[in-house]
Amino acid sequence: MKYKDRYSNSDLMFPTTRGTQLEVRNYEKAMRDAGRKIGVQIHPHQLRNIFAKYYIMNGGDWFTLSRILGHSSVDVTQKAYLDFTDDEVGRKYQQHSPVEFLKI
Repeated sequence: MKYKDRYSNSDLMFPTTRGTQLEVRNYEKAMRDAGRKIGVQIHPHQLRNIFAKYYIMNGGDWFTLSRILGHSSVDVTQKAYLDFTDDEVGRKYQQHSPVEFLKI
C-alpha cells in the first residue's frame, strides 16, 4: 500500500491493474487460484478468522475486536471465534495468569 501510487493512480485501496474497483468475486477467485498453485485451500473469510484469533491471542480485547469486525455485539464475536485449541488456551493462560507472576 505504501507504494501503491507507483502502480495505479486510483484512489481505491485495492484497484485492478486498470485502476477500476476490484470486485469481491474476482478477489475470491484470485485467492483460490493462488492457493491452488501452492496446494492450499483458502478463502477470504479464513483471513478474517485468522486475524480475529491472533488479535485475541496477542492480547487484544473482545470489545475492540467486535468493533473492528463490525459485529452487532461482543456476544456475536465471541460465539463466532471461540474455537481455540487447548494449546492456544494454555499459551493465553500462561501469558496472562496472575499465578504465573507470583514470586513463590
